[in-house]
Amino acid sequence: MFNKIINKVAILLGLTLFTFVAIAKNENQSSLINKERDWYVVSMVVLDSGYTLTERRDYEQRIAPSLSSYKMGLEQSYVVKDIISGSLSQVQMINLYHMENEQTFYTVLGDSEYLKNAEFRDEIHNMAEHTIYFSTVKRNKRKRVLSPLMAELIVPTKVYSDAQVKQYERKRLLIRKECGLVPFSSYQIRSKFMGVAPATANALSLWEFKSEDALFCLKASEKLKALNDTYPEIFNDQESAQFIVQKDHNYPLR
Repeated sequence: MFNKIINKVAILLGLTLFTFVAIAKNENQSSLINKERDWYVVSMVVLDSGYTLTERRDYEQRIAPSLSSYKMGLEQSYVVKDIISGSLSQVQMINLYHMENEQTFYTVLGDSEYLKNAEFRDEIHNMAEHTIYFSTVKRNKRKRVLSPLMAELIVPTKVYSDAQVKQYERKRLLIRKECGLVPFSSYQIRSKFMGVAPATANALSLWEFKSEDALFCLKASEKLKALNDTYPEIFNDQESAQFIVQKDHNYPLR
């Protein structure tokens, strides 16, 4: 128990250090931020033992006013229902926060009202497992969704050129559509802030499907097997991850 407290204190100190570094960034550094992009925080939530999504939702309500004061907010929230593949078996929820730019996140971390909830944040979360990415939007339908989604964290191997990866993805898209999976939203990962998920991940994609028959179709697809044989090891299957998720209707889209 003592070691657990020490670990959480260390993580909190680390977050505080990130905050001070962010505040100290000069204008030359901040000029690198493309303010025309839609920036998102991708939060892959892992709770500590003994805590549930009830406490997580309570935490969201507590910090919402602080986030809102900096034009940041929880836009989409998905509860993980099942793990299809990958090693991120502890993830319980995937949240997407819209913000003006990456600097906004660091500003929020230093906000006095936000920091009033830091102790509760560290108490309920497994801060070592919890992953946070910074991303920009590639596709976002911004609609209410009732059907389940497949969430996919993509980790490329760098064996193929960008052109080859795009060609593969175009062909895979057609196969997935044949099986009943439709692109819902996609986020380009720019950097990782914290957590155990791979820093080399380059995208989080969400796919809508009507029933699990679509997933069975995909798994049995000879076309997909042939495509993967043509592009062996295009993605890092050990580090990539796929989840079945459901919209958390406690948080309607803005």
